[in-house]
Amino acid sequence: GGQNLEEALMELLLALKDVMAAPNILKVGFQIRDDLKKIATTNKALASTLESVESLLDLSVWYSQSVPRSAPQISLAGLVAESMEGAVLNKEACLSNWEARPLSEKQLKYAALDAAVLLPLFLRLHTSMPVLYKDLITHFSAAGRKGKSDVDSDDV
Repeated sequence: GGQNLEEALMELLLALKDVMAAPNILKVGFQIRDDLKKIATTNKALASTLESVESLLDLSVWYSQSVPRSAPQISLAGLVAESMEGAVLNKEACLSNWEARPLSEKQLKYAALDAAVLLPLFLRLHTSMPVLYKDLITHFSAAGRKGKSDVDSDDV
């Protein structure tokens, strides 16, 4: 029972580490560095999967570099509301205690929508923003290393 579950968890963590380190798999998020830092400092099992995260694209950076400097900063909720008709990210769930278990229904819905909106937002930005995302791809390390990646946009 418990041994098989532990082995399965270890296999999952190793697979996740491989995906995170793969330079040919683009990892997309919104203010994703903040999430990765929090995971690296609060969850030891997951921290090891973040030793090297390659091909990281932060949609908040892409958006902010693609609009005039005078434009106001936009939150993920604002970007979702602006570009995805009918989709609403619940701010109350965003600001709630994510370390408490079990997660509330509002938190689960927020997390699912937070993840689900990333691909449509990426596609919208890809077709409408003047800044090429390829120039914004970086890497992350739990140790704090960051910089440009050399991913070919044809691989993404």
